[in-house]
Amino acid sequence: MKVYLVLFVLGVACAAPGTKEERLELFNGVAIEKDETGVDKLKVNFAPGELRDAARTFEEARGKLKKYAPLLAGIGVKVIAVVGILFGALTLLVTKALVVAKLALMAAAALGLHKIFSEGGFNGISGKIAGLQSGPQAWSSPSAPAGNYPYARSVNPEEANDLAYKSQLPS
Repeated sequence: MKVYLVLFVLGVACAAPGTKEERLELFNGVAIEKDETGVDKLKVNFAPGELRDAARTFEEARGKLKKYAPLLAGIGVKVIAVVGILFGALTLLVTKALVVAKLALMAAAALGLHKIFSEGGFNGISGKIAGLQSGPQAWSSPSAPAGNYPYARSVNPEEANDLAYKSQLPS
């Protein structure tokens, strides 16, 4: 607030250097006046009771701050404790993930080494993979006759099968 007041005072003082007014009232009790030499001066005039009211207001604010300070401190301590617990839990999760990843790597390495040394190297593994691949599979048609169920085809099921999957039939 003080900064705004100073900026406002400077703005008013610089904006109208050639005016003939000798006094500019900013608000009640605060005004800018020119002295005999032409220098601007800030004049502050308070009524006798206004200063006592301002002092009482500041003391009431300090009293409320003293009243609520332990509550605010307790909230701050709880927040710091919860943040500490959260970071501890995060550290625990990261450590667990690291341990599980290392165990998985060791298990995969052990299985890989076992395959290599027990069956004569990578050729044994590739031979088994090639043996798993077989020829194309033919779809078998349902055993029910064509007209016994509500969504039956009007064509013979074997012919429909051949039409639908003719690109997959072995030649």
